[in-house]
Amino acid sequence: MTAKNLIPQAQRVSIISVAAVAADILAVLSLLLLILALTGKFPFSGDYSSPFGVIKSGPKPTIWVCLFALAMLARITIRQEGGRIPGLILHPTATRLFLVALFIYNANGRQIGAIDTIPSRLLPVSILKERNFDLDEFRFLYARGIPKWLIQTGGHLVSGYPPGPAILALPFYLIPVLAGVSPESKLLIDVEKLAASTFTALSVALLYALLKRLAGEKAALTLSLIYAFGTSSLSISSQALWQHGPIQLLLVASLYCLVRGMEEPKWAAYSGFTLGWAVLCRPTDLLAAIPLAVYVFHLHRKEAHLFSLLILPSIAFMVLYNHWYFGSAIRMGYDQGFFSGDMWKAPLFDGLAGILISPSRGLFIYSPILLFSIVGMYIAWCDSGNVLYRYLSVAVVLLIALYSRWGQWWGGWAFGPRLLADLTPLLTVLIVPAYPRLVAARTPRHAAYVLAALSIAIHALGAFAPGAWNPGGNPRSTRLWSWTDGELAYRSRRWLHKLVGTPRPRELPIVSISADRSHYHQGEHVGLKVLVRGADSEGGRPLPVDRRT
Repeated sequence: MTAKNLIPQAQRVSIISVAAVAADILAVLSLLLLILALTGKFPFSGDYSSPFGVIKSGPKPTIWVCLFALAMLARITIRQEGGRIPGLILHPTATRLFLVALFIYNANGRQIGAIDTIPSRLLPVSILKERNFDLDEFRFLYARGIPKWLIQTGGHLVSGYPPGPAILALPFYLIPVLAGVSPESKLLIDVEKLAASTFTALSVALLYALLKRLAGEKAALTLSLIYAFGTSSLSISSQALWQHGPIQLLLVASLYCLVRGMEEPKWAAYSGFTLGWAVLCRPTDLLAAIPLAVYVFHLHRKEAHLFSLLILPSIAFMVLYNHWYFGSAIRMGYDQGFFSGDMWKAPLFDGLAGILISPSRGLFIYSPILLFSIVGMYIAWCDSGNVLYRYLSVAVVLLIALYSRWGQWWGGWAFGPRLLADLTPLLTVLIVPAYPRLVAARTPRHAAYVLAALSIAIHALGAFAPGAWNPGGNPRSTRLWSWTDGELAYRSRRWLHKLVGTPRPRELPIVSISADRSHYHQGEHVGLKVLVRGADSEGGRPLPVDRRT
């Protein structure tokens, strides 16, 4: 090789070295700026308008999370792929998928939650500052009446939701709490988003690792991307601290342990710890934990003792928490009022149709690619292959049947089939038995490509399009079953209105009601405060009302 040919090569090495150092510096700088933003003492700020709304470019942690993820991806591209960007896709790893997911989950620059996520947002602050699990100190929460997601018990106000997600989110709140950030600060909304997006992105990375063991690298990459961006992982779980993000991570971790346990049996026992925490985060997921526990006792009997031992800490915590705050080891926030047994009497087939095929909440409408999960379930029961798929299918059927009976099967003010977000890791894994047949034939393969692209487009609409669609207040609401006045049509019109100025979609009035207490007796007067927000109004008008119940 001549000196003339060596010069470009030397220059290339020099350029790559400089670029690698620059990426390292950018990653460290963005991490430091993220930490500074979390203290609430960012020295400068500004904002800019985008198709997704106004995004603040200073103290918003999402800006620096995205920059950190991009810097780390650039560092990997330069140092490990020689600067070749296609190498990121050609040589996927769990770390790369985590960074891509983290970037996209935060790219909208905002949190998308509901009042249901407020307790999980503030409970970490109470745990770190007050060393307890009540929310008494946050007077601004109940100054105008006790909301439905707070329960008055034993002289305290506690969350109506399990404390598991808040406990897992504690590391994200250390810096804001130590920096003295006010509980009323909007910064905590961003901290909530950071925790939720990190949990969900970690579940994507871990799902890739377990799918790689089950189906190989190519199938693992394809299915992980579908799970990350073609399900409620993008539009719900990563956007606010619902119970779903932590649950998905814990269920994926449990599946990873079980899959690895096929080669190293002791790993099957480790799933006891993560399954226990999954139930602590969302007690209804006991119906998913039971079939997986039966799987362990059936196929890993030698590890059953360690499995049982590892599940005990979460059970012990749940028993102590329930006894301390609700006076009974088996009584919990879900037993109170809004979550009482009376709410679980919806007609099974009405709810089943609603959560699976309704235009504004149907699982197979919002994620049509998951129709292949049904094919996978059928193959799993017909073939004498990996029996784990059979136990997963039982868990899926049990949870779908349970949520079909809930009186508010549409899941309130949230995008798509929120209640079934927990099932998305299981449903994704259940595609594996059908995957070889999908890619082998041309027609099913092309159908899968179309359905995957449609699923991703729909959930991108939920994550990036502005607006909150009003589902109505009862299971017979025509909006839930309307294609023209449903959620997908509404979000599409809102986005077009924002982009090109098309007519704004029709809005329904919003009515909020709060009571002056959480418990009352029949015949007793209860003070109600009603807040009505009109279709074209940005504010609301409080109307004091006295009603006999």
